[in-house]
Amino acid sequence: MEQQYSGLNILINNAAVQYNYNFADEPGLTYKIDYEISANIAAPIKLTGLLLPLLLKNKNSAVINVSSGLFIAPKKSASVYCATKSAMHSFSKTLRYQLEGTDTKVFEIIPALVDTPMTTGRGKSKITPEQLSDEFLQNFNDNKFESYIGKTKLLKFINRLSPKIADRIMKNGL
Repeated sequence: MEQQYSGLNILINNAAVQYNYNFADEPGLTYKIDYEISANIAAPIKLTGLLLPLLLKNKNSAVINVSSGLFIAPKKSASVYCATKSAMHSFSKTLRYQLEGTDTKVFEIIPALVDTPMTTGRGKSKITPEQLSDEFLQNFNDNKFESYIGKTKLLKFINRLSPKIADRIMKNGL
């Protein structure tokens, strides 16, 4: 793999599977839990571990992880999804700490609800993928390692002022 992708300098971990359910009455619960954890956190961490030696050899390299504003204040119907995005946020920070002093930077995209096939029929006031990428690219060029995009900027602010209000807003999803 190293010979084939020797010039690789950016890894984007953008995994997302979200099941919405209630633990008390969900058929196939363990399958859904395993799948969400595998796709949303285990796979990106493993991929990072596999590709990091290559990234560390290349100049201007970066790991870009996509989490979610739901790590700030989770919604009740997506407990595993929210937990995995919290884990992705923590992983991003700790990997950034570990790579201090190297040429490899770690960025995190913390988007609001994005208009994608996964979010069809969910929420309102979604941002477009283009809005997300435009704003992130500006932050990337400015070496802003945590990119709160769209309404997550407001959610972060509200959570600082009153975590109870942030939780109340997000509990049932937007």
